[in-house]
Amino acid sequence: MMAPLSSPSLSPQGCLALMAAEGLFLLVLQFDTKHFSDFAARKRCHSLSGLMMLFLPPQYLLCRLYVYAVVIVGLVMTWQLVPALPKWRFGDYGDIGITVYLIIVGFWFYSEYPVAVLAPIFFADPSGAVIGKWASRNLPEYNPTWVGKKTVIGSLAVFVVTFLTLYRPLAFIPRLLTSLATMLVEGFGGKFDNLYIALLRIMEHSETACEVGAPPGNPSSRNSSGACPVALYGFDEKHISLFAARKLCHAGSGFAMLFLTP
Repeated sequence: MMAPLSSPSLSPQGCLALMAAEGLFLLVLQFDTKHFSDFAARKRCHSLSGLMMLFLPPQYLLCRLYVYAVVIVGLVMTWQLVPALPKWRFGDYGDIGITVYLIIVGFWFYSEYPVAVLAPIFFADPSGAVIGKWASRNLPEYNPTWVGKKTVIGSLAVFVVTFLTLYRPLAFIPRLLTSLATMLVEGFGGKFDNLYIALLRIMEHSETACEVGAPPGNPSSRNSSGACPVALYGFDEKHISLFAARKLCHAGSGFAMLFLTP
């Protein structure tokens, strides 16, 4: 598991107000076709919903139940499991991007991980799309595509926003390299870019959170900076050392990603 979360800064009343605001916000994006195009509604949903969720403490059962409800309703609408409910107007039937986004957020709250780790998913991906589209319209000569439909300025926006919003690492060079990796993953990830970015963030967070030198029999000393989010390490400390779990986290997760088809 990742590092324990600090005490919630938002009161239950504040959480209720934020939940109501997000629900209203989603309704506006779904039905206000006059002021929001499908593209604008999708990117606002992606980033601003993520921003609101950053303030919902996963420690509160109420917040987790709310996120579960949003995820379930969102998936039902995306896959048209209940004909009476409309699909998201800014998404296709069975939209992989929306599906992955919802599952990641639901899993994160279920696991009570620090939501701030997902900030690059919330902000970098939509920023790249919005800025890339603007640059293609206004500065086409400086914004060629470099992989698929991804543009140079759009990908640079992903890099910059990732660098600014990273939860960890804090040191300049690792932060720079993580931002570069996120930009490449977003560029080559296709419809699964959010999933790849989430896996990258888990691995990077574990790399910076795990203390290789911690005594093997003292989990409290490791938890002071966070533990590697790998099930083998979290539950089998008898057979797998902290060092071995760290490397399994790095290599095993990367190996699994090789079989995920973009």
